[in-house]
Amino acid sequence: MAVRRAACYGKTLLWSRAAARPHSVVPAAAKTMAAATGARAARVSQARRELSFSFPGPRKLEDITNLPLLAKEEKESIADIWTAYHDEREDSLGTVIPGDSLDGLQAKAKKCPMFVLPVWRDGGHFMMLSQYQDKCFLLTYLEDYKVNPGGAQPYATISMYNDLVDSKGLGLIRADITPNLTKKEVDRLVRLLIRFYSPHAHHHVEAFNLRPQEFDLDKLLQETPRD
Repeated sequence: MAVRRAACYGKTLLWSRAAARPHSVVPAAAKTMAAATGARAARVSQARRELSFSFPGPRKLEDITNLPLLAKEEKESIADIWTAYHDEREDSLGTVIPGDSLDGLQAKAKKCPMFVLPVWRDGGHFMMLSQYQDKCFLLTYLEDYKVNPGGAQPYATISMYNDLVDSKGLGLIRADITPNLTKKEVDRLVRLLIRFYSPHAHHHVEAFNLRPQEFDLDKLLQETPRD
């Protein structure tokens, strides 16, 4: 039922997606990064204003759904409609979190906008760099950023919508995906961002942004779920 109803709320989306070149997984890259993680975190933090992405997805909730119609639904129905609509798509995914959790996540992200997250693949992993701006996390391949911060292209964008926080107590999240990552990998990245920007695990985010000399990549990797 939710799948059929979702079609009534969704809109056809047309946007140009900047293609980013794929990278193979090099497990040894983590060791190289770990050797100088403090200094590198400091350089990333200092250079954050140089990061410039093209945006591969819709920036407003009205571009995705009939918001006045959706807002008439009950909270549980909105969550079902939102997730069901995105379950049918390969280029995006959707999830929901409590409104107060979204408010807290955005407040923390404004103070600590950048972070690194692993993507596990083929027995190894590579690192993604995320930056929060304008209610959206933009994710790029860390090695691309190191080569050219201003030219690094997005692998995914994770948009946060608080349009229904006051009226329904519900935060909507949508991730738009490029071909460089699978939908399952982006789903993990979304869950990791929610996890590490939550009150019980935000010490890694704070260290990376505010005290880079204390940032411990090995500990982050140990505490990062792989599924």
